[in-house]
Amino acid sequence: MAKGPGAGRLWDLPTRLFHWTLAIGIAAAWWTAENGELELHEKIGLFLLSLIIFRLLWGVVGSPTARFARFLTGPGPVLRHLADLWQHRQHVSPGHNPAGGWMVVILLAAVFAQAAMGLFASDDFLFWGPLAGLVSSDWVGTLTGWHKSWFNVLLGLIALHVLAVLYYVFLAGEDLIRAMITGRKPGLSAERTPGDRVLAEARTVAVRALACLAAAVALGWGGVGLIETLAA
Repeated sequence: MAKGPGAGRLWDLPTRLFHWTLAIGIAAAWWTAENGELELHEKIGLFLLSLIIFRLLWGVVGSPTARFARFLTGPGPVLRHLADLWQHRQHVSPGHNPAGGWMVVILLAAVFAQAAMGLFASDDFLFWGPLAGLVSSDWVGTLTGWHKSWFNVLLGLIALHVLAVLYYVFLAGEDLIRAMITGRKPGLSAERTPGDRVLAEARTVAVRALACLAAAVALGWGGVGLIETLAA
């Protein structure tokens, strides 16, 4: 397939929607917790849990640049990439760079842990997480404390992620923010793809994404609801 100059295709639409929806969801979770809207906070937590499961599934069957096997590397490439940044050697990665790939996994794990602990949390008065009845009151107290304190860890990771992105944008000359909005990154060769093939690829991506979303909601939100019902 012929290639030409311009901005090459990078992150697919499901990956980009996941990224921005996750950011909005975390902000909403913080706001509802701060304002005592715990019932809504629980629903947002279940939504985030399902969202993380979707990304895990999409990391296996999604587009090439969304797959974990594509961007997760050993320590060698990560260290070489960081050394290149330190020495201001610019290069454009076709997707997540080696360091950014691991940052994705760490953030996914951190959000998953936050949401999972919230399932067992309680305010010891009116609100009890959907799975709080499965553990002892001591464990409810412990997990509630962890749920509150872990959010500070999550904020630290988010801050690190934002600082890294800003470094790439303003110092490394790689506009990751625009790429996560448009799905394209300048500096990558752009394929001249026939319109019918583009449409077929878009349909395939849509079908896979909807299937992953349905499975994620069933496993996340539906699975927690089923466990809560069986334990009642």
